[in-house]
Amino acid sequence: MSRSNPWGRHFQSIWHERSADPRLPYWLRVSALAYGSHRANGHASFKPGQIGLVLGSVDTGTGEVRRLDKGSVQRAIRTAIDYGWLAERSGARCRVVPGHAIAGGLGRADDTCPQHHRERQGRHSVPTLTLKVGA
Repeated sequence: MSRSNPWGRHFQSIWHERSADPRLPYWLRVSALAYGSHRANGHASFKPGQIGLVLGSVDTGTGEVRRLDKGSVQRAIRTAIDYGWLAERSGARCRVVPGHAIAGGLGRADDTCPQHHRERQGRHSVPTLTLKVGA
């Protein structure tokens, strides 16, 4: 095996198609959705409930879409992280494709992810309480 690490490109639409394949396990489908949606910064953000719709099923009798429940979506994301298909920072609203695995996508590599930016802001903006001793 060669010491070099050649790379190729992928079309994101193909990964989107794979994310809808009910024959695949949920962890792989949620990974495929991330690979099909990531921006140049590696982040693939979604609105609440969107992942459940993609991973859900369609009742062939009524045509009704059954959204995959939140807990199953979370387990799929956690499994994909454990298997190395998604980065540790991944969550329900933003899946992060490992930086060593991808290059390219819309936007710029140094773009800020709105979801992770909000989380970071939330941690740093916690109000502090100052106590005056002896007052």
